[in-house]
Amino acid sequence: MINSLGNRYSLNRALSAQSVVEYLSKEIQLNWLFIKSDVSTTIVPTSIFMLVAVSTLEKSLSWITWGYFILGVIYFFLYIYQFCLSNQIFGISEDQTNKPFRPLPSGKVTLQGAKYRWIVSILAYVGLGFYLHVFSLSIVWVGVSIYLNCTDAHKSWLTKNLVPMGLGIFVQLAAAWKIITPLTPEVWHWIIFLSGWGALTATTQDFRDIEGDRLSQRQTLPIAFGEPIARNVMATIWIIMAFSIHLMLCSLAKPLPISLIISDVVLMSCHMYIAWRVLIANHSSDDQMTYSLYTYLYCVMLGMSALLFHA
Repeated sequence: MINSLGNRYSLNRALSAQSVVEYLSKEIQLNWLFIKSDVSTTIVPTSIFMLVAVSTLEKSLSWITWGYFILGVIYFFLYIYQFCLSNQIFGISEDQTNKPFRPLPSGKVTLQGAKYRWIVSILAYVGLGFYLHVFSLSIVWVGVSIYLNCTDAHKSWLTKNLVPMGLGIFVQLAAAWKIITPLTPEVWHWIIFLSGWGALTATTQDFRDIEGDRLSQRQTLPIAFGEPIARNVMATIWIIMAFSIHLMLCSLAKPLPISLIISDVVLMSCHMYIAWRVLIANHSSDDQMTYSLYTYLYCVMLGMSALLFHA
């Protein structure tokens, strides 16, 4: 009798453990599908920027420092997770055309389930932000997310990219650095520059989604002014940004060491290459690749910060 009860108890524990593993596995897969399109613009670059901040510390190998780094990665997962949830909850019809693999249009999660996850993720994000002393930045980003995704702000090229994307990068990078170490004037200047850079170049993403944007009656730059004009405008902006980053590097590091001179040449060349790609693209797959290069360039610029702040 005792052996029978013991075996049943062991079986129930095994089944319970299996259920937990299956649930967690399913949830991880869903979470990845929600955020996979935006990882290269959020979790990856902020992790790089936090590592740059760690590299400026004298005691960078402190377990406390690395503990904050891990919490920072979790924080930026929540940063993009709550944003993507609100974006996809209010954009199901658009995702059916542009990104049918996402959980809502593919039926992997219900609308009610997504709303529940959204509320929980906001509370977790703001709560962790409070613990990490970046509460105000967290509140700003939640406000931007709601403004952009839950109103008609995303319908216009002016309100879709300029202010929201600039603010998004600002709170992202300011929080990433502050989680590790206090911000310095030089870091502030660099963050402000990158925020402006991101605000002006973010429209690059709109060329890849023209079909879905038309269905959503969204007036992005290529739809509002036509592709030829929009491509010329964006190519010009990329060329201006190429020279702007040169001037910014010269202002933050005088004189430029050889490592930054090489970085300067590489970054300017990348800007020129993206400008060229914007002009010659004739298919959405070309624009998707251009956008991918754009996100990689953003990560490279953040990684280069290590040279800038050790110059």
